Formats: sequence, structure tokens, C-alpha cells
Amino acid sequence: MSDDFANSVNEQAIEASNMVLKTLIILHGGASIGLLAFLGNLIGKSPPLRADKVANVAMSITSFGWGIVAAVVAMVLAYATHYLTVATQWGREERRDDYRAGKTIIHGLAICLTTVSLILFVCGMFSVRDSIIQILD
Repeated sequence: MSDDFANSVNEQAIEASNMVLKTLIILHGGASIGLLAFLGNLIGKSPPLRADKVANVAMSITSFGWGIVAAVVAMVLAYATHYLTVATQWGREERRDDYRAGKTIIHGLAICLTTVSLILFVCGMFSVRDSIIQILD
């Protein structure tokens, strides 16, 4: 495999991972904003809803907030992974194995946190659905 091809594939992988993380942040943020608008509409209704029903909807925002945190930390870890990739290529010979081990661990953590962010979005979705069903009952 040529160096040009390997560099091209690496660049595309970096761009795709960044796009996934940015998309997760936008999804979580958009869901939180939509939920806040929904809550504002519910609170302004007459007759007012019971506080416990509104609180259940509000608690769903927590899932979206933690999803943003997970995605942002995954972005930081992705940067560290790319840094260690360069260090592996250009670092001192005696440290390359250390860089490789660190890169593998940090890369795995970034993938795990990206997955956690997606899972938190799905959990938040179901939480909102259940809260709305409870309000309508």
C-alpha cells in the first residue's frame, strides 16, 4: 500500500469520526432545545399540569446533557489519538511502543464514549416518549 493511499484513508477516517461526533453534539443539543420549548409550552397551558409530570419531562434533558459531555470528551480523545499517531511515526525509536499502547487505549476510549453518547441519545428519546405518554394519560 502506498503512503499516499494510506494518508488519504487516514484523512478520510479522521474527517468521518469528527463528523460523527459533531452530529451527536447537534442531535443532543437540538433535542434539549426542543424539549425546553415543549416544557415552556406545557407550563404555559391552562389549567397547569402537575409538577411531577413536568419534572419527568425535564429529567429527560439530563440524558441529552450527558450525551454532549460524552461526545466532547470523545473529541478530545480523538485529538489525542491523532497526536499519538504522529508521535508513533515521528517519535524517538525507544518510545514508539509506548505511543502505540497509549494510542490504542485512548482510541478505544474515544470509540466507547462515542457509543455511550449515541446510547444516551436513544435513552433520552425513550424517556421523553414515556414522559409524554404519562402526560397524556
